[in-house]
Amino acid sequence: MRNKYTFTAYFENEVLRKRPYLQKDWCIRVIENPIKVELQEKIGSDFGEK
Repeated sequence: MRNKYTFTAYFENEVLRKRPYLQKDWCIRVIENPIKVELQEKIGSDFGEK
């Protein structure tokens, strides 16, 4: 069931390589079961419109 997640090449090749103690499964568990969630206020546009 965890195959629904994909990781960027940067994460695969840089982050995990530099931090061998991290496990993808841990990252998925955090996303699926957050301790706390803080919604961000949307300010402006996603496309930089003026």
